[in-house]
Amino acid sequence: FRHNRIMKLFLVFIAFTLSSPLWAGSFYDEVSFRAGMVNISYTESASQLDTQSLTEEEAAAAAPGAGAVSSMSLDMQYQFLSYPEKAFYLRGIVPLMSTGGGSFFMVSSGANFYFKSLSSKIHHNDDGSSLKLTPKWRYFWGFELGIGYLIYTTEYAKKSDVIFDLGAHVGASYNFNPKWGLSGDLTASRGTGAVVSTIGIKIFVGGTYYFGD
Repeated sequence: FRHNRIMKLFLVFIAFTLSSPLWAGSFYDEVSFRAGMVNISYTESASQLDTQSLTEEEAAAAAPGAGAVSSMSLDMQYQFLSYPEKAFYLRGIVPLMSTGGGSFFMVSSGANFYFKSLSSKIHHNDDGSSLKLTPKWRYFWGFELGIGYLIYTTEYAKKSDVIFDLGAHVGASYNFNPKWGLSGDLTASRGTGAVVSTIGIKIFVGGTYYFGD
């Protein structure tokens, strides 16, 4: 009996949430500019070359290697198509300073899923009555799929590869007024390219800005 009652209350809550005129409002798009660290660990696949026909130095250069590329990077993210508890985004990452002669560029698209808050600032207008709500704290998790360009240096040569990068992230944001806020997230990813496979860690912190009035 208790379980049936809880289920009924849950269904009533869901129906009220979906029918609430609040969700008929307009969510604001937002942009984030953030700085942070990117670390990409890579492992080269075995060479398909016939090493017997190569010199000793050429064979050593063709042998699979492993290493890591770390860089201070800039991250720009545009969040759009927001719903009460989720939103989609486009993202770009470019290196600012790198170590070891390598760098990593990426463009990606993904989704954020919010809990205990709305996904974005919302504007609701009903028969001349206007209401704007800006969530103070937002907590989210999500995933993304991107295309990255990795440049790395081995003992023998400078190389590069295009990788497909699949990542998952967690983060939080805080709005200190209706337009501006701060956000940060941590992303772990796995990438696959023609030459290398990668494991990536990306950490970014910076400012957010809501478009609109």
